[in-house]
Amino acid sequence: MDENDKLIVSDKLTDNTDDEIQIVRGKLTDNTDDEIQIVSGKLTDNTGDEIQIVSDKLTDNTDDEIQIVSGKLTDNTDDEIQIVSDKLTDNTGDEIQIVSDKLTDNTDDEIQIVSDKLTDNTDDEGIRDKMIK
Repeated sequence: MDENDKLIVSDKLTDNTDDEIQIVRGKLTDNTDDEIQIVSGKLTDNTGDEIQIVSDKLTDNTDDEIQIVSGKLTDNTDDEIQIVSDKLTDNTGDEIQIVSDKLTDNTDDEIQIVSDKLTDNTDDEGIRDKMIK
């Protein structure tokens, strides 16, 4: 595993400077306010550095906690969100991306935390139901 491989250590999602990742002004940022983006299929900061899971909490701006649980990125219902083939996906294999400052699946439906559930902007829990299975 080289230094750019994603590594899960403890409960903080950080870039490789150990800056904590957070959502600031609707954008996923490290604590220098550098915007985080998906570049070439990898989650990166705007220097192009790949984001790693290294060592408090990734939250949306309602403060719903997203945690690392048993080596998996989850919302606080423990529904699994995975990194698959260097892409952030839900359990259906739909790719999660950042589009227009919003976290979306590849249908461009906006992903939000609603009542502690990961949903698209139709509030349809179909994806979540598939994740539970």
